[in-house]
Amino acid sequence: MRPLAPRLQVIHDMVRPVAVAADIGCENAALGVALVLSGRAQRLIASDISRASVEAAQATVRRLLSPEHAATIDIRLGDGLDAIAPHEHVDTVTMAGIALPRMQRILRNPRVLYAPAAAAGGGGGSSSRARGAGRG
Repeated sequence: MRPLAPRLQVIHDMVRPVAVAADIGCENAALGVALVLSGRAQRLIASDISRASVEAAQATVRRLLSPEHAATIDIRLGDGLDAIAPHEHVDTVTMAGIALPRMQRILRNPRVLYAPAAAAGGGGGSSSRARGAGRG
């Protein structure tokens, strides 16, 4: 696998090992694939609002991962956190492929604002942190 772009590498390095990570606005899934390969995510939900990005993510997974690793990634077409069902547990959320205004809209969703800390992202524990880097 090619090295991650510097901005994605910074985000990758911030993610502590978790059971389930969600990469919202996954583009080609480079960050998500790296999280799975490095063991930082045992399972990944990768979503994007763009069908072309979802297809690119599927191609990346097919090209770079063994069938065993590929089975741990669920790629979905969806708008922000709506791609994650209310009953699904997610430990950490990344939003590296989303422009800041859209990221703010996603994070203002009442489902996020009133969700338990672990569901909102942050790797468990008593503190909740949403991590991501928007493209202004």
